[in-house]
Amino acid sequence: MRQSSKSTSPPSLPKALALLEIERDQLQGHLNLVGVDRYRYDYSQEDQDHAFDLFSQLGLHFPDGHRDVRSKMSIRKSDSKSVGPGKKYTRWTRLYQCLCGTNNSEGRRVSKKRRIPWEDVKCSMYAQVVMTQDDGDLLVFNEISGILDHNAACIEQIQMSRDPIIPLHPELRAHALSLLRTHTPISRVRSLCRDWATERWGITPGDTTHRYILREYESTSLYRSLRQEAGIPTQSKAVENLDQWFRKENPQPPQELLTESLMYYQPIGPGLSDRLALILSTPRQQELAWQYGHKKQLLMDGTFGVCSTAILVFFLMVIDDRNIGIPVATIIFTPKKDAKAAHASYDNKILEQLLGAWKQSMGVNSNGETFQVAIANTDNDTRERAALEKIWPGLHLILCMFHTWQAWRNGLNRYLACVPRGEARQEVRSRLGRFLMHLLKDITEYPVAQDAYNQELIYFQKLGESDSAIRKKQSQGALAFLGYLKSYLAVPAFWASWSMAGVLSAAKILGIPPEIFPRTTNHLESFNGRCKSKYFDPYQHSGRLPRLDNWVLLLISRVFPDFFREYDERRRMADHYTRMRTMVPAATHSDSDTSNQSTSSNMIPRDSTAITMALDADVEHTMLQELSDDEMYEISTSDPDVDMDSSVDAPHNPLEPELFQIASNHGSDSDFDQALDESEILPNLPADMSIEIPYSPNQGLLPSSPNQNFFDLQDPPGPIHGCNAEVIAYQSVLEVEDRLAACLRNLIAVSRNADPEAVLLAVVDRLRPQLITRTASPGPETPEQDIDYNLYPQRKERRKQSYNIR
Repeated sequence: MRQSSKSTSPPSLPKALALLEIERDQLQGHLNLVGVDRYRYDYSQEDQDHAFDLFSQLGLHFPDGHRDVRSKMSIRKSDSKSVGPGKKYTRWTRLYQCLCGTNNSEGRRVSKKRRIPWEDVKCSMYAQVVMTQDDGDLLVFNEISGILDHNAACIEQIQMSRDPIIPLHPELRAHALSLLRTHTPISRVRSLCRDWATERWGITPGDTTHRYILREYESTSLYRSLRQEAGIPTQSKAVENLDQWFRKENPQPPQELLTESLMYYQPIGPGLSDRLALILSTPRQQELAWQYGHKKQLLMDGTFGVCSTAILVFFLMVIDDRNIGIPVATIIFTPKKDAKAAHASYDNKILEQLLGAWKQSMGVNSNGETFQVAIANTDNDTRERAALEKIWPGLHLILCMFHTWQAWRNGLNRYLACVPRGEARQEVRSRLGRFLMHLLKDITEYPVAQDAYNQELIYFQKLGESDSAIRKKQSQGALAFLGYLKSYLAVPAFWASWSMAGVLSAAKILGIPPEIFPRTTNHLESFNGRCKSKYFDPYQHSGRLPRLDNWVLLLISRVFPDFFREYDERRRMADHYTRMRTMVPAATHSDSDTSNQSTSSNMIPRDSTAITMALDADVEHTMLQELSDDEMYEISTSDPDVDMDSSVDAPHNPLEPELFQIASNHGSDSDFDQALDESEILPNLPADMSIEIPYSPNQGLLPSSPNQNFFDLQDPPGPIHGCNAEVIAYQSVLEVEDRLAACLRNLIAVSRNADPEAVLLAVVDRLRPQLITRTASPGPETPEQDIDYNLYPQRKERRKQSYNIR
């Protein structure tokens, strides 16, 4: 029988109600005086009918998504427990509150601005409903209690002050999620959902409970649902999720593959120098690293801007027997917290630490050997080269041919700026281009390289003796470039790192023909580029980069598995084409015999006919043509070795003509006044250095004696590939010299009309006591643009990529 009563004992106001403290006290005082309405029901049909009628009259709803958006009642809290025989039923207790009495600054979802469509008129109405359900189906109402009457102001309010929040229809939402799971772009999802909804419901925009149109802002909720499906908590910070996945004690990763791929984890600490560090390598990557990388070739390169967090990523790659690059490890670490330039906040020590951790985590093979690297390809980054040499002493370091060529191209752009544009500049570029190609492609002996250089030097020295102003400018620009190029030839070991001599030595170590030895890091540069485009494009939210934790999960669970599926497919297809190239006589072979043929003979190591990396005649012509092109982009940086656009990854194929395309020069066509002064090209400072400086104060760019070849050096002692430390130290000196030269040019510029030589001598005199008395210490990092970043989620900015932390 239905029972109605006023509670005699002072009731307690539910804590989940969204009320201010003063409102709570007033309402509690009201309850202490009059109590609450309480209705209990038995299991009779009559009682349950009365309960359902009261439930409907109060405007309450079941939490199944079918709530009338005009209703003033909203569920504030739900609790459940198992009851009945075998605990097969669920008893739910739900607390409802009138929106006209809900304070938006209190409760579980606090907001500064009121978004609730009904105005707050301090309505005290709330209801607590107890019901028993079986798998979501209602069995009985047990109790309805609370303050079951609205106040007068609430009753008078019949129109909302703002648009109601109308949820998307669950079927349409499920359809949109299914499309996003197949990586359909969000713009296409909206179009497909519009067609789907029109076919199902017509042009009706919605009903009293749902809408049938996918709005623009809906993508945030949809993507959040997908992250929850993947096991990524959306309310916690990225570093907290990573720590939960990779910590030593009780890790809770969303997928077991993350645990299998973890090789090193260092959580971020409180100090300014503390970094988050992570090394990941899937079991398949570790297997292929041993197969194609142990005692063989390794490529290393860093990148950034892969996710919304300011992190540095270094990929390690090996090359298989068919010249396909395979990423075998991913090194991730954050910059220092006080770093001004996030992308440059690393040194050889952190790289040594992480490379050493990866080597140690690789363990030993069946022969008891630790992982060893015989040859490593890098770009001009001395930090990478020093770290590799430290971990694998004596390895053969190869300087990327593409980066070498790019540095030379930038050097030509800078030093030939003094030559008027047109045939005069093109003539010099063509001659120097053929000389550079000869150095890079043909010369294998150091004395031959010396002779070739000296021939060019003598030629342009004599050219400067001409009475023609054009010839003098040609001589000045060419000698300036040759002075720069001298640094690539002065140290035999450094020359070997980028010349064919190093290639011959490396090819001999690997046991492959020299013409198919990869001389660039373009395998890895290509993978870096695809990581920022092809591989992660399907997972970007309207072009926005993923969060760090999501990026790590996608990399291990989606990107690398997809990469290896494509890799295996390419190998199977190559084997199939190889089998199909041979006709099998029908009388001697059946279909089953053909399918069972061994493919071991098809494993041709780096087929020189199909995948050769050598420069053919057409490509060489293209490179020379573009070097001689007078419409060159004039580099504004003071360092010729700096890439024209270091943020753009190199194309995959180093032989494609577009690799060396250069933008147009918008400078003057014939202004001789634009020619660089000697002090602007290379200032001459008195210094006691171990590396010979071939310029005299009086002759500027020319050797100290016109008849003397400054390459009159002794032959390099011992094997040239065993001098990595010398080469790295030499490159470091050159980098410091470049920065010093840039600072001195700025100093001369701000000195206005002062004599440049007097300014430089005065600076040296002032600094000499400091240089003599102070202990040498590593110089500061190259100043870059300040980057404000942190490790925590930030408010979304629509349609803007962020290379800082989200």
